[in-house]
Amino acid sequence: MWQSLGQVNLALQRPAEALLAFQRAAALNDQDVVSLVQEGKLNTQLGHLPDARIAFAKALAVSPEDVQALCGAASIAQKEGRLKDADAMMRQVTSLDGRCRDSSGSESVRVVASGSAPSRPASASGR
Repeated sequence: MWQSLGQVNLALQRPAEALLAFQRAAALNDQDVVSLVQEGKLNTQLGHLPDARIAFAKALAVSPEDVQALCGAASIAQKEGRLKDADAMMRQVTSLDGRCRDSSGSESVRVVASGSAPSRPASASGR
């Protein structure tokens, strides 16, 4: 019931209400990976990174190969500057033949290798 309410609130673009519903669903069933992942995504969207990290960690504890949970956890690690952790999670996603996608279908997490700076476009060099 709570997971369904969360989905309805997502469709109605009410992230705070959706988050509460998914939190209730996960509290009633700590094995509910879908609700835990949604809780992580919504916490990320609302800027609650520590809470998002916890939700994704709980989802991964239940289902260590869940691509959405791995992508969410990698995104949080990247935002927190933990590039080695993010890179390791993205390697795991790749090994599972998965990709991290946002709601529009475009790639949502790209990790720059630890210790490397992003390369500049050729047109920007030499100016």
